[in-house]
Amino acid sequence: TFASNFANPVSFQLLENVPFYHSLAHIVIQEQGYGMDALATLFFLFGLSSVMVGLVFFTLGHLKLGRVAYFFPAHVLVGCIGGIGAFIIVTAIEVTNNQDFSFDMDGIISLVENFHLFGLVVLFEVTL
Repeated sequence: TFASNFANPVSFQLLENVPFYHSLAHIVIQEQGYGMDALATLFFLFGLSSVMVGLVFFTLGHLKLGRVAYFFPAHVLVGCIGGIGAFIIVTAIEVTNNQDFSFDMDGIISLVENFHLFGLVVLFEVTL
């Protein structure tokens, strides 16, 4: 990417955006079903969301609004980042197991039953 400080921005793209795209795909499939029309809609929405995010960040940078983050106390920002991390973990479990996850006995049992799927992802993450 242009002027990125990340060594490998593709990995960050996959970590943060795949759950969003997965949810978007479920919505399109519910509305249109499977087929070429749904695929075309998904590609359009993926592209549109990428362009919109790019425009928002370009505008924030152009207007030098990054300093707005300094108005929030550090513990609030750390809490938000922790919440995002928890959301990413739960969504990763749901995407890997292809079903909803809950923090009760049924969710834990489902995770154990599908550990062959989730365990492989954890193994790759630990190895990397």
